[in-house]
Amino acid sequence: MLERSKIISRLELQKAFPLIVNGVKLGKYIADFCYLDLDGREVVEDVKSEPTKTAVYRIKCKLMIALYGIRIVEVM
Repeated sequence: MLERSKIISRLELQKAFPLIVNGVKLGKYIADFCYLDLDGREVVEDVKSEPTKTAVYRIKCKLMIALYGIRIVEVM
């Protein structure tokens, strides 16, 4: 609905972001949803509950900020 009403654009599901530091691939982060907001900024959303906020997930969140400047928006 949000895409049809032009509030968001370029909606992607399960978008993968490679996590590469100093030429070494540490893994990848797979977002539940990615889209562009009205200002053209990329928004990355992940559906999370307390049990799914693992230590690995928290590290990947920090890597997303450091590598891409993207702060993951968590939704329940």
